[in-house]
Amino acid sequence: MKHIHILFRRTAFVLGALAALTATGEASAQAGTINLNNSTANSCSYSSMTVSPNGSIEVTCDGGTTPPAGTYFSVSNYISSVNTGATSTKAFKITRGGTAAASDVPFTISGQCTLDTPATSSAEFLSATPSVDVYITPTGSSGGTCSIQMGTPTTGTINGTSTRTIVVSGVVAGCPSNSIIPQNLGATGALTLLKMSSGGITSFVLPAITDNTRRTGVFKVSPTTVSYPVAPWNYEINISKCKGVIDSSSAGAKCYKMSSNNADIGTLQWLGKPGGTYTQAAMETRGYCYAPEGDGPWYVNVRYTYADCRFGSTAITCGWHTSWSTSAY
Repeated sequence: MKHIHILFRRTAFVLGALAALTATGEASAQAGTINLNNSTANSCSYSSMTVSPNGSIEVTCDGGTTPPAGTYFSVSNYISSVNTGATSTKAFKITRGGTAAASDVPFTISGQCTLDTPATSSAEFLSATPSVDVYITPTGSSGGTCSIQMGTPTTGTINGTSTRTIVVSGVVAGCPSNSIIPQNLGATGALTLLKMSSGGITSFVLPAITDNTRRTGVFKVSPTTVSYPVAPWNYEINISKCKGVIDSSSAGAKCYKMSSNNADIGTLQWLGKPGGTYTQAAMETRGYCYAPEGDGPWYVNVRYTYADCRFGSTAITCGWHTSWSTSAY
């Protein structure tokens, strides 16, 4: 298997959205996709990521897609989330490759955002235009999602995924301000190797449960021999409306889990679709975290604490596998 190791700044890339993975039929063993800039590959599948103390992320990629012949357009620089109240934010870039034919690339934007630039929902490419940046402004204050759908160019084709979803983070009273950018989890059952320095926290957007026969989701942290910490160690999981927060207070006890005695596996189950007998009181009695999708967005935050790293000092980050699945009850 071919591996490409690339070091990015947090703000330079975005991990592929769950909806995009489902639409393109990514294999279940893959954790997601990432769009690459300044690289011969236009996109790649990833199976691990490392969060460094300085905010950088290193992603391990398994090869890339082969661009089509003729004129093609690749979509990159997607943001994964944006806060309400932000003004004119660059959401993605459309870049032309192959032959330099003139073309219009249509796209539609829906949900809680409006288009700023270009003036119309079509990117115009003259023969000398290499790329077009698209800017949006989030709307409302409660949060939600913004969907982007690429159409068929007048000349050429779209290379790679044409649909993406951006999380619009609402203004939540009591949430601290931080620079953490929430990432998107991969497909159900896929393992992502998440490595962090001791004391580090990362945040994932809690995924929507698309199977209407299932109401709950399960987030799991499991061991790996690839990057295993030295005991004593523990990890903490917290589902919250605040990104990058670990709340172990009694008020949020049902949405918090900490490993104990160097345990190898930990799960935290949440209720995403309430209704009928699936009420907050009933589910919390059973130990479930109450996180209904209609009240989101929600985040699952993870913190590692360990004495040392098996393969060196704490300067070398260690970690576990993360994954998620759905459950009928």
